[in-house]
Amino acid sequence: DIKEDAKNSNIEGTITINNKKQSFNTDSSNIVFSLNDGVAKVESNKNLFINYIWEGIIANNAGDNISKKLKLKREFVEIDNYGNEIQIDPRNLKSSNSFYIKLTLEKLDSSNKNYLENIALVQNLPSGWEIENTRLNNDPLLDKVAKANSTITYTDIRDDKIMWFFNLYNKPQVVYVKINAVTPGNYTLPSAYAEAMYDGSYQASSDSFRVNVLSK
Repeated sequence: DIKEDAKNSNIEGTITINNKKQSFNTDSSNIVFSLNDGVAKVESNKNLFINYIWEGIIANNAGDNISKKLKLKREFVEIDNYGNEIQIDPRNLKSSNSFYIKLTLEKLDSSNKNYLENIALVQNLPSGWEIENTRLNNDPLLDKVAKANSTITYTDIRDDKIMWFFNLYNKPQVVYVKINAVTPGNYTLPSAYAEAMYDGSYQASSDSFRVNVLSK
């Protein structure tokens, strides 16, 4: 995704994808090229912004347990009306079971008093689980959950994943999402992943593992 840095100006230049060179010149605000694998090189006499966007889940657990200047902890809990948390094992759940994924992200260097801007935290879900979107259902949130999630700048809930965006200060950031086990079967729960969007040296992830949803 290539964008020009000024309004009312053409995007022009060349892009070489796996040794195949092509020119582009358009008055559109952006232009999109596909790169499934290999190398791409963009050249232009103008200042361009380039976004490289990919979707999917890394195979063979290659993205598990990353800790680069950040630490990410993932827990699976039930919460009673008094705010008490009960740890559960997500590997074997009956269909219709409801619980929370609790994610805690913090900086490894607590002596660094500068906060980190534009953190993205993502949790993809196995297809047998679903997010309970309490915003759409107008369900009241537990006080503990509402307080933790109130510090999030923006939350994006999809069918198969949830994304949180926020600044990370000098204390752990906790988020909760309510999950329902729905469709019986055996699935892979992907790792949760966090990064500073404009500084790739800050990254963290949890582990991934197989989970079962059992019939009632």
